[in-house]
Amino acid sequence: MDRYDCLDLLPARLGKLLRGAYLRLLTRAPEGYQRLYRATEHASRPGAVWRALLHSAEHRTLTAIPQDTTAVVSTYPGASQVLGAPRRRGALEVPAFTFLTD
Repeated sequence: MDRYDCLDLLPARLGKLLRGAYLRLLTRAPEGYQRLYRATEHASRPGAVWRALLHSAEHRTLTAIPQDTTAVVSTYPGASQVLGAPRRRGALEVPAFTFLTD
């Protein structure tokens, strides 16, 4: 079984930047996380910036999936968004599942 962090599949070390920003937000301004969550929790699709960011991870994500893979399981909604577009186009031929713990 292979395991990847979706943030590590973003180009140009964007994942490291986002991970650091997320940590700073939670430790220095936790109310900002709550505002961000409220603003996006009912959106049916990510906004344009998030779509572009997620799309930028698509090629590296598909390349990371071995040929003999029988299914892909995501535990992060952003990763599930990355997998959805190629799945709809047929570029990802195996089933993709999302498992959320909270």
